[in-house]
Amino acid sequence: MGKKYYPVNIDVFGKKCLVVGGGAVGERKVRSLLDCGALVTLVSKSFTAGLERLAGEGKIHAEMRGFEEGDVEGAFLVYCATDDGELNRRVFETAEKKSLLVNVVDQPVLCNFIVPAIVRKGSLLASVSTSAAAPALAKKLKALLAAAFDDGYAPLLEFLAEKRKTVKTLTDDIASRRKIFDGLIESPLSKLFAADSPGSEGPARDLSGFDFEEYKKANPEIIAEAEKIFGAVCEKYLPRA
Repeated sequence: MGKKYYPVNIDVFGKKCLVVGGGAVGERKVRSLLDCGALVTLVSKSFTAGLERLAGEGKIHAEMRGFEEGDVEGAFLVYCATDDGELNRRVFETAEKKSLLVNVVDQPVLCNFIVPAIVRKGSLLASVSTSAAAPALAKKLKALLAAAFDDGYAPLLEFLAEKRKTVKTLTDDIASRRKIFDGLIESPLSKLFAADSPGSEGPARDLSGFDFEEYKKANPEIIAEAEKIFGAVCEKYLPRA
């Protein structure tokens, strides 16, 4: 049996994250960190055109040079994405000495965390990992997850989050709240929001930056029907005065 990893979601918002390596893989890591609000520092002797644009736009702090041990100072997380084995090990050992989170791409022995395959639908984040044993299988399982969670889950989750706050103002009774939340999950809400989804046969949409306020403006009929469903569920389960 291989190493057992502890599953966790990490908040990198506003934190310095270092990426060593300016190739295509390094660019993917930079963009994924930016999507989560990280403050990215990039160190590499060469950059992709995409990374040059990000640096020129001031979205990342970039240093076109070789890695120096002082680069890890103040970092919360470190990625290394190079094809230089000696450099990869040096970055890992430097970060490890500082007790930092560090991942050398595609080299599990030079990582103290690994990244699962993910499917993101707005605030919904579904992930699957084979603990670095079979990345190809993780890729297949990711496709199954993507098919299971249509794009309708993004607005559904945001609607439920809004109504969770509302329900807390309507009753202090924990049992009643639970019945309302369970009732909403079992209601036609998921089918309602899925009606606006392209489904598994349609093209995939990037929902990492999903804006529910914009969705509501563009889909007033769906929101109106969702409000009716919410009202009916509350009417059924709210305690009688």
